[in-house]
Amino acid sequence: MLACPDCGGRLRLLATIEDRAVVEKILTHLGLPVDLPQSAAARTPEWLPGVLGPTASSYTTPAIAAAKRSGAGSSLMASGDP
Repeated sequence: MLACPDCGGRLRLLATIEDRAVVEKILTHLGLPVDLPQSAAARTPEWLPGVLGPTASSYTTPAIAAAKRSGAGSSLMASGDP
């Protein structure tokens, strides 16, 4: 839903401009780019756990890092085993 930036009231879509020539003329008049920007490949955020990426081997959670420092790293890995 669209809201008015001044009063917060509900806005309705009255029309759309679908003619490319008209859209280009409006954008040119406003000094905005007419061509679409180049698309870039999506990147996996480094902080996302469980996703293998270029830096996945260096990623550790604070709990794992603390366990490694205290020497309890092996018990963390084995804690889920029956």
